[in-house]
Amino acid sequence: MTRTEATAVAGRPPLAPAFAFPVIDRFLHARPSAVVGLRRETKTVVSLEVERPAGFRYRAGHYAMLRLETEEGPDMRPLSIASAPDDGSLEFATRVGPSAFKRALVALQPGAAVKVSRPMGSFHFERSRPAVIVTGGIGITPLRSMLRDAAATGHDQPIRLLYGNRSVDEIAYRHELEQLAGSDPLLQITWALSDPAGFAPAIGDAHVGRIDERLLRRQLEELPDAVFYLTGPAAMVTEVRTVLRDLRLPPRRLRMSTQTLPIDRKSRSH
Repeated sequence: MTRTEATAVAGRPPLAPAFAFPVIDRFLHARPSAVVGLRRETKTVVSLEVERPAGFRYRAGHYAMLRLETEEGPDMRPLSIASAPDDGSLEFATRVGPSAFKRALVALQPGAAVKVSRPMGSFHFERSRPAVIVTGGIGITPLRSMLRDAAATGHDQPIRLLYGNRSVDEIAYRHELEQLAGSDPLLQITWALSDPAGFAPAIGDAHVGRIDERLLRRQLEELPDAVFYLTGPAAMVTEVRTVLRDLRLPPRRLRMSTQTLPIDRKSRSH
């Protein structure tokens, strides 16, 4: 097995050597926090709730670096903040995986010590324009924050959520999203499933297959001034971005979430 193959099996190694983390903590303004709880959103997605550090202010759509101890030493990863700015605690969500970081995260118990960096990113709603949200899988995380914030603070523009997954079992935050749409006439959801077996949405429309040109064209026709917000798996983001470009969506009306490590500009995470 090559080194690259071994890394793929074991997951990503720690971000930096252990001796570098005190400097990284200062650079990122990492503050102590403690785990409130951990829950399964789907078979492959977990949600982590931690205490909100005093004075921690952020906008819906921000992400932060979560630092914890692993069997390989300290490590941190960028994770979108899934909670809303007015919530009392912070929530993050991620897919389970083989890395030491992911194994340590899934094993966290209430009261366990973690650190949270300053909030980062520029992925935010433009409240004055209609919004078309296109996402898949774990890409829903920052959008949950944005939708919860819109529901809490109010909005007067239509919001369309196109949420793609393979099957109903992989829809994260499904019931919460249905509740939000059920109480907000300006929020409409389209659930795009490759395998719709057993799916009967209480709220929203069902679309069989991936989020495709036909579905995106309809949004452009019905909301010609909308801003499109795009997150999710890299392959899906690339495909949807290409379709929107072919449909002549002006680049200024496309927002994408990219989480860049301030100390490693080539790194991306969702």
